[in-house]
Amino acid sequence: MKFNFSDDFEFEAFVRKVASECWGATGYSGARVIDGKERDGVLENDNQIFCIEVTTAKSSKHTSDSCKKLESLVNKLRSQHPDKGVTGWYITRYEATGDQGAILSQYQRIVNHRTYEAFYANIVDAKEYLIERDKKSFGSIRGPQDGRFDAKLKYTPTKILDTSTGESLHTGTIAKKMSKSPFRGLIVGEFGAGKSMALRDIFQKLSHQYRTGQDSQFPVYVNLRDHIEQFDPDECLRRHASSVGMKKPENLIKAWRSGLVYLILDGFDELAPRIATNSRKRAQDLRRSAISLVRRLIDETPVEGSILLAGRNNYFDSDAELHSVVGIKSTWKTFEIHDLDNDDLARFISDHGWEGGVPDWVPKKPLLISYIKQNNFIEEAAEATSKRISDPASGWDFLVDKICEREVDQVYVALEPAELRQVYCRLATYARRRSDRRGPMSFADCRRAFVEITGVEPEERSVTAILRLPGLSGSLSDVEASDIERGSRYFVDPDLADCLSAGDVEQAIRNPYVYKIEVHEGISHSLGELGRSVVYNRLGNSRDRQLSDALRFYCDKHTDGAKNVCSDLINIVFSNSVTIPADVFLTNIYFGGLNVEGGANYSSFTFDSCGFENLSFDITLESDLPNFQNCQATILRAPRSMEAQIDTHIAPHNSIDNFDYYDLSYDTLRKCGAPEEYLDLISIIDKAFVQSTKGRQLGAMYRGRPEDRRSSITRILETMSKEGWVSITRRGGADIVVPNMSHAAEAKAIIARKDYSSTLISET
Repeated sequence: MKFNFSDDFEFEAFVRKVASECWGATGYSGARVIDGKERDGVLENDNQIFCIEVTTAKSSKHTSDSCKKLESLVNKLRSQHPDKGVTGWYITRYEATGDQGAILSQYQRIVNHRTYEAFYANIVDAKEYLIERDKKSFGSIRGPQDGRFDAKLKYTPTKILDTSTGESLHTGTIAKKMSKSPFRGLIVGEFGAGKSMALRDIFQKLSHQYRTGQDSQFPVYVNLRDHIEQFDPDECLRRHASSVGMKKPENLIKAWRSGLVYLILDGFDELAPRIATNSRKRAQDLRRSAISLVRRLIDETPVEGSILLAGRNNYFDSDAELHSVVGIKSTWKTFEIHDLDNDDLARFISDHGWEGGVPDWVPKKPLLISYIKQNNFIEEAAEATSKRISDPASGWDFLVDKICEREVDQVYVALEPAELRQVYCRLATYARRRSDRRGPMSFADCRRAFVEITGVEPEERSVTAILRLPGLSGSLSDVEASDIERGSRYFVDPDLADCLSAGDVEQAIRNPYVYKIEVHEGISHSLGELGRSVVYNRLGNSRDRQLSDALRFYCDKHTDGAKNVCSDLINIVFSNSVTIPADVFLTNIYFGGLNVEGGANYSSFTFDSCGFENLSFDITLESDLPNFQNCQATILRAPRSMEAQIDTHIAPHNSIDNFDYYDLSYDTLRKCGAPEEYLDLISIIDKAFVQSTKGRQLGAMYRGRPEDRRSSITRILETMSKEGWVSITRRGGADIVVPNMSHAAEAKAIIARKDYSSTLISET
């Protein structure tokens, strides 16, 4: 904020305040009369006495009178205090005119002249700070490719929501608000949303204003994670100034207490609690302890100083807790950074010199997009003309590893990234036990997961890591706050939860003889399509043998945990068309759903007295069908062409509540004039966008259509791939067609409106 003093008294008060902070004066009482003359200030410390005259006048007469007053007073005090140095100071609002300068030169041995900008620079060399601060990391900003500090990492201006008005702003607007008047603001957002990048841009804009003389205050950017276990604001700022490389760290504290800085605090969620973690304090009490430094910085910042605080919006259980614990008042401005919209995404990609779009499965957060792009994770197809492809399962698996690496680095938790991932995965397994797949996981669950994986109680920083894990939230829009236990967490992104759920299932497969199978007791939600693919990919080249061995091991166990693992293993086998040569007998196991799709021989499987919510068939050879006896299913879904096989081999020996035979009625559509190319297209849409949304095997795209339509289906798939409707990737040795669900509504509309002229079937 540019100081524009309304009158001489306001200016004098400001200078006296700066002088008091600068010289550490004691017993200061403001202006006073000595020898019948008013003195703007006489300040004294243990070794020196400072006599001050302050003015906004530009006349030489005023300068002459003030210098004479200072000379007489300085001489008098020197005789009275021979043990102290006595100096005179003449502080002007503006640069001295030529006439004033001539007079000041006559008194230069006894009077020190400063403009107010130069005078308050005595408190701190702000330009030194700003130069040195640019050399140190800003919050969590790292180069996505190598994880190192990158001072030149480009910021793309993206929209920031003002929660009170609903207005979308940019960092420039926030910087202007801060420089206009004393300001208190809060920026929240999810992991990787770009909070630190936004703060750095605000810092740089405020820094430029100060360096160019447009502002009297300068920004101070503090990485709160560098001040874990600190409680005193002076200690925090002293350490910050030292780490930046300032020669006089104490001066930064003086500037802050004088209200001369914009205090930018990044990462309130990265502080560790100061109380012992083996106490019975709940999560909210731990967070209150961790945030004590922030609370004191806010309390002790003078009203003239501004504060901008940032952190993850999932750290606290609710906004009310955040406001209460931190000490945020109703006068604060609150901003939120959300996922990139289409405009911001296009600009972000362009600014970094990247080509192509971003797969629809990638969360639209700058950090995660950067990981995908800069690590060359999106591979070129074999043909140069083909659309770039990617596999959601491999992609999510990669992103989880990067997230865990970053979390360990940010809070310096005493874990390896792989260990943190295991803790994370265990939480996802706990969530599968709940009636809602998303959770909640209590804080006790979080601690238990840590202990089960590491064998020790979590230390303070580990508690912090658990509280702030990405993808977890203390509240959900469709869950009443009264129904949420204090300190509990929910998974927000179901794909992240499903990817993480794969971790324990993988360990159960790899180490069946030592794995604690009771972890899977009470599970009520099956591993999803994404999770199954993640497990299959991570098992490597020996996956089929490992799956076969694990199935034989767990099928012989009769515990609830073993049965739940068997359910997951069967879904992994069937989803990835794995042929298991040895006979597998499964009894009394519940399956949320089972999709039996062509591509493997499943005749070695026998399901006895098992329960299914949904049974889905799409298989060509009758000899490939698994065996079912005494089973129950809520609904069986299959193509009309399989009705006879179902009636012969499944229906008589099992209890099926409902049969759903689907038929696109190709003959009816053909009689209505639908061209064969359109029938090929809607067959692909039905299989990729309706029957399965995470990916179907490429071979499934041809089933149900005449053999002479293969070339047409291949051409349509190539067109859909080039135009971003689907991607074709390798998963576990098989080609998988993965739909881009942003086109789902448009895809279904092609069927509903009988769009025979779709560009997807036009000859090119």
